[in-house]
Amino acid sequence: MVVFSIFEHVDGCPVPNPSDPGPRTPPRRARKGLNRVGKRTMVRMAANRKLNKLGIDHCEIKLKGCWKRSGLTWAHSVKSRFLVTPEDFLVAARACKWCHTMAPNCIEDRSHAEMKRIVLEAIQNRKTQ
Repeated sequence: MVVFSIFEHVDGCPVPNPSDPGPRTPPRRARKGLNRVGKRTMVRMAANRKLNKLGIDHCEIKLKGCWKRSGLTWAHSVKSRFLVTPEDFLVAARACKWCHTMAPNCIEDRSHAEMKRIVLEAIQNRKTQ
């Protein structure tokens, strides 16, 4: 009786190990390139460049528990689904993440009219300083 190990050869050929899956081959990648950027994203990026030139480095909303200078975003006067023209993207106040979306009474949870009033008030106070 002959017992073969994985290192022995039979007639000059190695005996394969049945539990060995063989050499790995890397997964094939699609050659289509990067995802394209949509028109709306291009408009938003251009508006963000203009807004960032204002140099606002603090939260303008200032709700209770405000983070002041951390997690700053642009809080627009309307919900994002209603931002349709390039000018709509420019009507925005600087807000920390807490005041914008996380506070119990944040501006995203308020009505459209209340949201617009708060943002326009912040913009008006900015221009008087």
